Amino acid sequence: MFESLRQMRLPMVGLAVCAMTGVVMADWHPLPVLWSTCATLLLGLLSLRWSWGIWWFTVAFFFTLHGQRMAEAPGAALATLLDDKPRGAVVTGMVQDEPQAGNDPDQWRFPMQVRELQLDGQHYAFAAPVLVYWKGDRPRYGDVVQIHGYAFKIPAARNPGEFDYAGYLKRQGIYAEVTMRGPEGGKTLAHGQGSAFYAMALGAREWMQSSLRLGLGDARDISGLIQSMTLGLQDDTPPDMALLFRETGTMHLFAVSGMNVAMLAIMLWLVLKPFGLRRSRAVWVMVPLVFFYAVLTGLSASGVRSALMVSAVMIAYSTERKSQPVNQLAAAALLILLWDSNQLFLVGFQLSFGVVFALMILVTPLQNRWKRLVAPDPFIPRKLLGMGRRFYHWMAELVVSFLAVTCASWLGSSPFGWWYFHMVSPVGVAANLVAVPLAFFVMSLGAMAIAAALFSQGLAIVFNNANWLLAKGILCSVSVCAALPGGHFYVAIPQGPAPALDLTVFDFETGASSLFSRPGASWLVDAGRDRDFQWTLRGNLQTRGINRLDALWLTRSGTGSIGGASTAIAEFAPRQIYDSPLRERGAAWKALQEALATAPRPAFHPARGDEIRVDNETTIRVLFPPRDLSQNYADDRSLVLQIVRPHLRILMMSGSGFLTETWLLQQHDDLRSDILIKSLNAHDLSGMEDFVARVQPRLVISGWDGYRNDHGIPIDWTQMLSARNITLFRQDETGAVTIRETRQGWSAQAFLTGQVFTAAGSP
Repeated sequence: MFESLRQMRLPMVGLAVCAMTGVVMADWHPLPVLWSTCATLLLGLLSLRWSWGIWWFTVAFFFTLHGQRMAEAPGAALATLLDDKPRGAVVTGMVQDEPQAGNDPDQWRFPMQVRELQLDGQHYAFAAPVLVYWKGDRPRYGDVVQIHGYAFKIPAARNPGEFDYAGYLKRQGIYAEVTMRGPEGGKTLAHGQGSAFYAMALGAREWMQSSLRLGLGDARDISGLIQSMTLGLQDDTPPDMALLFRETGTMHLFAVSGMNVAMLAIMLWLVLKPFGLRRSRAVWVMVPLVFFYAVLTGLSASGVRSALMVSAVMIAYSTERKSQPVNQLAAAALLILLWDSNQLFLVGFQLSFGVVFALMILVTPLQNRWKRLVAPDPFIPRKLLGMGRRFYHWMAELVVSFLAVTCASWLGSSPFGWWYFHMVSPVGVAANLVAVPLAFFVMSLGAMAIAAALFSQGLAIVFNNANWLLAKGILCSVSVCAALPGGHFYVAIPQGPAPALDLTVFDFETGASSLFSRPGASWLVDAGRDRDFQWTLRGNLQTRGINRLDALWLTRSGTGSIGGASTAIAEFAPRQIYDSPLRERGAAWKALQEALATAPRPAFHPARGDEIRVDNETTIRVLFPPRDLSQNYADDRSLVLQIVRPHLRILMMSGSGFLTETWLLQQHDDLRSDILIKSLNAHDLSGMEDFVARVQPRLVISGWDGYRNDHGIPIDWTQMLSARNITLFRQDETGAVTIRETRQGWSAQAFLTGQVFTAAGSP
């Protein structure tokens, strides 16, 4: 294979494949650096004697390079001193990048290069990056700050489908997080200690942002869209707008990607072409300007990567001798992996190279095939065609060219959208066909506004207002495409035969949520906070290929359980909603009622004694509360559900406390269940021994309301369960728990620890 690539004058493609192979192998199963270094030197000597040795040498070289970077990561050494739970610390270091707004007012987050760390009175000297959450006045890049607060390892994802934020940051060398105790917990010791060049780039970017906002007033969504397309900045983009672009396959317009930099290159060529420059000379003007654009946008990894990639392609197309652009693209990939081998695992790297590669190999064949459909009769001389006919064919060829580029980019990006986001967007071709040309003009007007702002703010305002109209057009077209039926849908990754029952009990800081699914049916019990839904539940539903929920159960009234319900209703349109029969007074409950008022079907309010038939083998029984309950304590107003199968019963108690358990003991003779799912109540007696004895569970899945605040499940309660030979999965240790029922019986598996409980028997 590699010899064939060499004969086809594509040697860099073979080397890039070997480099990627070495990086993946080192990431999957690293070896001691000494061993891999010796192997690399040996293969390097063999490459001098045999031509095939160069391929194996490349694999070994990048295996050693990536393994060494992983082994010597300063952040990993710092993480060995910390725990998953916060520890009091005093941290001194330098702000490495411009701080971004956090989730709370006056909160900022930024990477910081640690210089000194104090833990439990002991001092450590480290040069390692950490992620900082700062409260108070915004610091600046290059400031040296001291923080009195808490340091801890960034925890791994605790639920299936949850975005692995810890894994994402590790690719950037960040393994730990530091938070302040309050606004008084941080102080600035010095200013201007960073790179002057990088500070200049950040200052230029901030000035350009302010220039692009001139005259747009309070239109933050539109100005954010313009900044995203022109500078690749997404901080001011509302989440609902970002979701629209994701659903229509146009999210690539938001980042400094290969597409944006390619648009910039086209604009530069249109400016330089009237001066009579040939491509071979113009490219040496365009390449420095492309890298200058990367500097002005803040020298982000995606910006530098895209500039290098597009520059390599431009050089390939501009050479006088016949060249293979794919070869230059592979050379750019090699250089990027030499600079940072972790780039290979970033979605941006894979998507950028995938789309550009698709453009290279698909655009010309598609154009040639479709142009024949709109081309004039070849037997009629072109001079005999009228002006109207010529204009028609010119416009038709232009549309065909746009369509070929759009289809190629859609085909190149679709596999990544399916693999990472489990989403297929058939409407993406139409959306890109409108959005990409408009985005080109948005970038052009943005560049004009920035240039005009140098000498006339009034002229910049004119360009910005024209840009407002174009950006509004993009937003409207994307909204229309996203609203089309079947415009996007989720597709599950095949994982073998589906179990007879699948129940995932998620682990959230507050509140709870569970997803109960059978072949062809999916029921969500509570939706967590809105953040929980957007970061975890949405991803889990997408992974399973669920496009619509069959039912949404809302068992509790607190924000921690129903905060994400409005989003769940809007995005997954449950066919049926089951809500508590009891009225509440909280803000979260009122917001939920507003969402329920717009639902296509009214909510059903089940109470004690109601039974909902899921299918011939599955029933959900409502054991609590009765409709006339007068209890005011919120947790003792929660729905208590029992899932009944022929050979399996699951009792779901939410955070119910003493009053609910006492009522159930008095009113129900048969509470027997194989599995008890219950969060212990931090403010009430809960999990009484008499109640557990009546339920007779074989497995208990339990969290602790507030355990992230240094509470813990009582030792005497765990000892009581152990004495009764009951297995306990405590979610502060296990994370989410998934229960599956098959023909061989049922089992439960912990997401974090991998702990498995198996109950044999044929259902």
